[in-house]
Parts: sequence; structure tokens; C-alpha cells
Amino acid sequence: MDGPDTLQDLSIFYLMNNLDILLPCLNKINDTNEGFESSLTTLLGNRMLEYYNLRGTPCDHEQPFVDELVKKFNCCTDLSLNNQRSYTHENLMTLAMCFKSVKNLYMTCFDSSYRLEALSVLCKNNLSNLSTVVITQKCEEDDTIGCLNLLGGKDFDSDLPYSSGSDDDSDDDNKAASKNDGKAESKSTDGTDAQENTHNEAEMDTDEKLASKSLDNTVIDMKSFSYYQVYSGIHPNIRPCRYFGWFYSLLSGVISRNPNLQSFRLVTMLSNPIEWFLSRPDVAKLQHLQSLSLSFEYFEMYAAITEDMKIPFTISFFTKLPTLRNLRHLDISCNLPLEDFSEFEPFLYAENQVEMFVEAVKEMPQLKSLDISGTNLATIIRHSDDRDKKCRDHCMPGFEGRRFEFLGLYGTEACTHRFIPADRVSGNASIHQLIEALMTLQHNSIISSLVLKDISSWIQEHTVSRDNCLAIIDGFIMLMTKIGDMDACRSESEEFEEKTIVTALEVTYKLVVDNGLEECFTVRRKRLLLDHLMTFCDAEGWRRKSKTQLMEYCILLIVQLKLGNTALYSYRFKQFVPVLQVIFLSKVGNDKKAHAINELYTVCSTNQEYKIIAGTKLNLVQNLLKTVEGLLIEETNESLNLLRVWKVLGTLTDEIPCNCELFVQNKGCQFSKLCIDKYPHDKGLHKMILGILVDVSENSSMSSWLMVSDMMTVFRQLLLDGKDTNVRFLAAGLLLRLVSYGAEIWTLSEPTRDSIIMEIDKTIETLDVNELITDNKFSKSLSIVLSQIENYSLPVQQHWAAWLLANLISATPETFWDKLEAEDGLSRIEIVLQHGGVKDDIVSLLQKIKTLTCEYRHQ
Repeated sequence: MDGPDTLQDLSIFYLMNNLDILLPCLNKINDTNEGFESSLTTLLGNRMLEYYNLRGTPCDHEQPFVDELVKKFNCCTDLSLNNQRSYTHENLMTLAMCFKSVKNLYMTCFDSSYRLEALSVLCKNNLSNLSTVVITQKCEEDDTIGCLNLLGGKDFDSDLPYSSGSDDDSDDDNKAASKNDGKAESKSTDGTDAQENTHNEAEMDTDEKLASKSLDNTVIDMKSFSYYQVYSGIHPNIRPCRYFGWFYSLLSGVISRNPNLQSFRLVTMLSNPIEWFLSRPDVAKLQHLQSLSLSFEYFEMYAAITEDMKIPFTISFFTKLPTLRNLRHLDISCNLPLEDFSEFEPFLYAENQVEMFVEAVKEMPQLKSLDISGTNLATIIRHSDDRDKKCRDHCMPGFEGRRFEFLGLYGTEACTHRFIPADRVSGNASIHQLIEALMTLQHNSIISSLVLKDISSWIQEHTVSRDNCLAIIDGFIMLMTKIGDMDACRSESEEFEEKTIVTALEVTYKLVVDNGLEECFTVRRKRLLLDHLMTFCDAEGWRRKSKTQLMEYCILLIVQLKLGNTALYSYRFKQFVPVLQVIFLSKVGNDKKAHAINELYTVCSTNQEYKIIAGTKLNLVQNLLKTVEGLLIEETNESLNLLRVWKVLGTLTDEIPCNCELFVQNKGCQFSKLCIDKYPHDKGLHKMILGILVDVSENSSMSSWLMVSDMMTVFRQLLLDGKDTNVRFLAAGLLLRLVSYGAEIWTLSEPTRDSIIMEIDKTIETLDVNELITDNKFSKSLSIVLSQIENYSLPVQQHWAAWLLANLISATPETFWDKLEAEDGLSRIEIVLQHGGVKDDIVSLLQKIKTLTCEYRHQ
């Protein structure tokens, strides 16, 4: 993450976050008969689509372009569908029908019928091409049956290989359950019984039937398969366990159909998967398998013993391990708490099975990476002499002269040994081991959450170097990428994900603040972190408490690391603005709300283009006015949040007519009056609101929205009764703008235009010309001010402009003297003085300007 983003990266960021620009350009390419495929390489297409699938959250105005996007990229070979919000039902079905060259498919199955339907069509259309398949299950197992059937060479709607069992079987089930009470003891016997052989033969028959029912369009050469069971609808303690044997049978079908697999990964919460995998009769056929990951996530309400699942099971399964001759990586980690093994005895390995495992590993010299975190297999690491209390030279008896690239020992006492024969070790004995555990155990959400807690405790008790801090944060970013999108299934496993994310953000913020890591964050690291913050803030289904905590740490990190600049740099303005709104409207504290709205003001103030996008495409003006309405309804006298919202509205309407129009069309004038009436003494709020109304008044077509009796009453009240020079001056400028449009535009019978002119004139006479006018909206162009001084047809406008110029030169001569010189201001003032017929108070102000400029020039 230390490398910079390339020019190609920046181009992808821009195009995929501006579909309304990308698609017309691609259409032009087609119109010139150059052919889209010849203009865009498959590699670039893959990268662009990957970015959109993971990060894309189209605005409403961009949604019509998504169908076109899908059709344009139908030649892509890599497809990731882990984000629910990138596509509508129609978009997703278009994608499923158009894409027929996919080799690497990464998909998350949510509890959504239309999504599952689209994924099934997608699988059918690409079976013969598939090389890598990664399925993340965030729904019940029943919803993934179709896809597993297809990958196993069966029809999508084929019957399950196992039924739920009849009532007649209940006695047998009860007997089997009673036998399982002493499973650890039963595992100590050698060999397999006749029942196991019967199960194995049955599985063989199932596989043969599976092959005989194959489709013409089937998987031919899949090299990698991964299945992450994040959520399960299986409740072994409620429904008969026998019903769920079909899940492993379907996975067996996938393996049997793809004997050339090089990588197989299963993370499940049903039972210990290594027992099932190595008990398969055809395991020796997997001679190309190089990486095998079978990780067990123990959930009390889900977990079932392998025998209870009615899965073919061989007690001496570890003896089959050496038949995988090319296996280089083996992961059989789990999350059983070792401090109380007795409670989880049914899921432990018996002593003779541990011995079988050790002997099997000895016969596998090609095995370089082994993860046995959380298991009782870690006794493979021990002193050569059990009588020794200290580590002497080698802590892996029987493996002298052999060194592993990686050993996973997290959650075991084995990680405390000094002479572990491995280049990298995961564990909880040092910060380096914890970082390694963070990097290597991300596929198991429960273990990941435990690693996070250990890291959090470690940094509270120890000093951590900057390099290690950055390594931890990089691990968190990888973990958040792994978690992906959230769903509203409210499962126990997803609750773990929420807690994991919140803890990761909490620790990240602490590391950044306590160690001053702001300058160490590369642009790319910031961008990746920001991507995840926006994804999680936009996700639905979070529990309220977790969501609030998430929002708080998100905005703190955004402010601390100045991620607003990162959002603009990576062309994510359109996604960043809604996130800030969500945070502001959430249940976070007022200080966090202030951060969010201030950040919103900063990014919207960047340039005029962003202001237009925010108003017209992101509906920010309408949304902020709804926020104002909500704050007015609240039974509180706190106007601080209101002031912040009006400040953002002020920057959106500043010299942007389309946003001014949106303001008046969405009851902006009415809310202005209500705010001024509710907070009559808040001069800062009055000034902010008047500034916006001045922006509106600069558009003659919108003058009718202001020229109504209720609004005029407010303007006159602020003009005549106010004690604040800034507020009175703004009110005078606003009324003067309306007056300047001419008598034919003035539609009010009372007050008359002439009476307003007189009131403005009298007000100007009473204003202190030496008092600084802060945030003066009228001082942006001295050329306009000077032209108003030359307006002899409307003396009150001359008076107002002369007072403004005198105030600017008097209060801040260092800022405006050069500007006045550049506009040839003194010569133009002299011409006005020589013209004659100018009121005395105007002449006095113009003379003051000349005097002040001469004094400043000779300083």
C-alpha cells in the first residue's frame, strides 16, 4: 500500500465515478466503427469493472447508464459481484445474460431472490470458462443449492442428495446422538467400521450419478474454489442434523467434478470440515491440489459433530493427508477457546488422531505452510525432552533439519516457544505474531475478531513502532476488503463482522492519533481506507449501536487524515457527499456532527463544478432544506447545527443560479423566515441566511420569490431594527438589488419602492464605515462596485457602493488598495466627483476613499 496510484488508476477512478461521461465516449468509439474491443484491452476492462463492482454506488442520474456499462464490458474475464448497491434487478439480469467469457467469478449470495436468479444464469452461461470461483454465503444454504449443483455438473434445480429423513428414522438418529456423547473416546480406536465403508460407497455412488446427470455445458477446468459460509440457516439443535448432510454432499460434487483443483477453501460453521474432506474416498485423486484451507467457525447454535451431520466419516482420516502429494499450504484453523477445552471435547482431535496428524505431516516434505490455530494439534510444537521447562534449540521434535515458511499457532500455547522452525509465525506472544495472525486468519471472522481484541489490548499495554502500526492498519484494510458488503440478515456471524469493523476503526484511529501517523499515510493507503469507510457508512442492516459507533470513527478518521482531499483526488465527490450527510443525520454526538457538516462545506467549496453537481445531481440543496425543516421541528433552542447547515447552503448558492433556483423551489425562503423568527437574536444565523438570499436576489428571474409581503417584512426588520452592522448592510444590499431591477418589476403595493429606497439611504447614513464587514459577498468584484458608483440614475446605489468601497479601504487597505489600482479606481472616482450633481454624503465618502489610498500609498 506504499506504492502510488498510477495514471491508469486515476483514469479508472475518474471514468467509473462518472458513468455519464464514460458511456457517451464509448458510444462515439462504436460510431466511428473502430470497435470497442479493439480500443479497450481485456485487462483494462477487468480493472474498470472490478473497481465499479466493489466501489460503485451510482447516483440516480447515472442509473440509466449501468445497463449500457454492462453491455460494453461483456468481454471481461473477471467479475466480482460482492456489492448489492451497484446494480438494480434489471441491471443484474442484463449482466447475467451478456457476460459469457467469465473465467474468475467472485460472488456474494444475499437473501435476494432476483439476485440468486441472476447468479444462476451467470453461472450457466460461463460454466465452461470458469477457472476460479469464490462464493460468499450471506443467506441460507438452500439459496446456494442451484449454483453448487451447476458447479458439480448437475442441473440447477436438481433434487438434494439427502432428504430430511422420515419419522421412522428418528430412533436411529437418537441412537446416533447417544453414541456421540463419547466421541473423543471413540476416535481413539483404529481403522474404520462397516458403517463408514457403507457411507463411503454411498458417496461413490452419488458421485457416479452426479457425473451421469452432467450437462453439456459444464465446468471443464476449474482450478480454484472457495466457499465462505458467513451466515447459516442451519440450526442442528432445532432441526434434525441429518437434513444438512446434503450441504457437504453438494461440495463433494464440486470436488468430484473438478479433479484438477489446485486450491480449495471452505470456511464453515457446521462441523469440522477436515474430517469430511479427508474421509472422501476419492481424495487421492486431487494430485494437483497445492492449497487446502478448511477452517471451522464455531458457533454454539450452529455447530454439529460430523457424525451427527450424517456425513461419511473415517476416524483415521489424517492418514489420507499424505496422498495429497503436491500440497504446499494446509489451513485447518478453528476458534475453540483453549482455556476450556473440556466443553468443546466433541470437536477436538483424540490423542491417536493428533499422532496420525504429526506422522502425516512428516511424510509431506513439500508442505511449507501450516495453520493449526485454535486446535489441539499445536502439540506438534513442544520441547524435544518433555522434562525441559525452557526452549533449548529446536521446538518441533521429529522435524529436525526442516523449516516451514509459515506456521499458524494463534490461540495456542505453542506460539510461546522460542525456536519454532518457521520464517513466519502467527500467534499472540508478540506484536509480530499478532500482525501475522491478522494477515493470515481473515477468512475466519470469529478468529479475526479475537485477533483484533488481542491487538487492541497489546497497543494499550505496549509501545508499538510506526512500522508495526502501519502494518496493523494495512491488515485492517485487507480485513475490511475481505468482509465486503453488509446485509440485513441480522445473523450472529454478521454481528461479529460489525464488531470487527468498529474495533478495527477504533484501533486505527488510536494508532493514528497516538503515534502521529498522518504523514506516514500514503495517498493510496488513504484512498483504500476511504473506500471502505464510504462502503460501510452506506450499508444497510447495521444494528443501531454499531452503526453509531461506526459513524463516529469514520468521521474522526476522515477529519484526522484529511480524507476529504482524498475523495476529491480519487474523483469520489459524488459518493463522499451523501456519506457526510448520513453521518450528520445519524445519532452521533454534536462534535461529530460538526465535523461532518464542516467537511461537507469544505468539499463543496472546492470549485463551481462541484457546487453544481452537489445541487443538481446529488440533491444536496433539497436534502439540506429538509434537514433545516427537521431541526426547526425539534424542541430545542440550539441553533448551532442550523448555522452549519445554512453555511453549506451558502456556498452552494454562491454564484450558482441553478442552486439558487432549487433553493426557492424547495421552500428556502419560507425556512429562512422561520429560522429568523425562531432565533431573533442569533446575528450569525441572520447573516448567513441573508447571504443566501442575496445570492438569490442576483437573479432577476427569482425576484418574485423575495418580493412578497412576509419576506419584505423580515428584510425591513433586519434593516431598521438590527444592531449588527453586518446584518444591516446585507439587508440593505439585498433590498437595493430588488430596487435596482426597476419600478416595473416591483410588484408590492406596500411598502412602495420609493419608501424602501429612502429606508436604505437612511440606514447607510447610520452605518459605521470603519467597522469591518466580515465575509463580504459584495466585495468579490471591485469592477461591479465601481460601476455602481457611476450609476447616476439611482443615487441610493451610488451611496451604497461608495460606502462599501470606503469601508473596504478603511478596514483592510492592504487587501483592496492594489485591486483598486488595478481597476483604475481613483481615476473613475475623480470622474464621478467632477461630474457634479452627486449628493454630499456620497461626495464625502468618495473623498475619504481618495484620502485613505493616498495615506496608504505613502506609508
